[in-house]
Amino acid sequence: MKKIITLLMLLVSVGFAQSYHTITIDGNEDFTPSDEGFATTSGSHQDYNQTGYITWDATKLYIGYKGATPAGSLTDNDRVIHIYIDTDPQTTPTNGTGTTDGETWRWDPTLPFTANYHYVFKTIDNSEFKRAYSGGAWTDATFTTVNYKNTSTSYWELSILLSDLGSPTQIYVCTYIEEDWGGGNISLGIPSDLFTNTSTQGSITFNSHWWGFNLTSGVTPNASGNHDSALPVELTTFTATSNGSEVVLNWQTATEVNNYGFEIERAVTSTSSVTEWGKIG
Repeated sequence: MKKIITLLMLLVSVGFAQSYHTITIDGNEDFTPSDEGFATTSGSHQDYNQTGYITWDATKLYIGYKGATPAGSLTDNDRVIHIYIDTDPQTTPTNGTGTTDGETWRWDPTLPFTANYHYVFKTIDNSEFKRAYSGGAWTDATFTTVNYKNTSTSYWELSILLSDLGSPTQIYVCTYIEEDWGGGNISLGIPSDLFTNTSTQGSITFNSHWWGFNLTSGVTPNASGNHDSALPVELTTFTATSNGSEVVLNWQTATEVNNYGFEIERAVTSTSSVTEWGKIG
């Protein structure tokens, strides 16, 4: 019986493992494009040669951009990078505690999910704006960030401390870049179907597309299943206690998206294969 308990606890500890990759914020591109590279709304336009990056580790979220915008190098003056994060993602993405009303810069976006945080970076002076949605309004926030703008390689990268965002284990994310002048373009959105690039300044309604990540899953960030994802069951606690000839299991979940129950397997002896199973709905 003890052997079965050990196996159960081992499986749960694997499920709680943090991922995916630690990035050093120093202006050198050390994201892994095959796992952490994301196409943008600019597609394969030959003038842009642009890629977005998203990844994380146990303590930080990392986001990067490299390439060009319609007006020139990504790190030229007058670019504004926007990042929206939903830290309590729901099956219906507009049902969370945040808001779909993005903050107006040159453009006034309507978001595909209820964002809780908004980060802005201006390339002209490396200034940052950190915002949180609380009490029905966007207000100044103090979450910890580190960024680096490399003008020689048209590359920019950022880290955000997860504990300052409430230590989420699941998030929705979308990003884009504006040109910071009247009539400037909005482009380079992530995901690549977030909107259609435009140079006619005004309000824009984003399409209902986003990237969703379970930060403890170990799944590759740009895996296709993370696009418009309904995030899966997330265990927060699990215990198995021996009580004579029985084992008492207790667990708690943070989310149970599209979950129809739990299957429990049991071996009769410590050396036998699993011979009984049951479903708890």
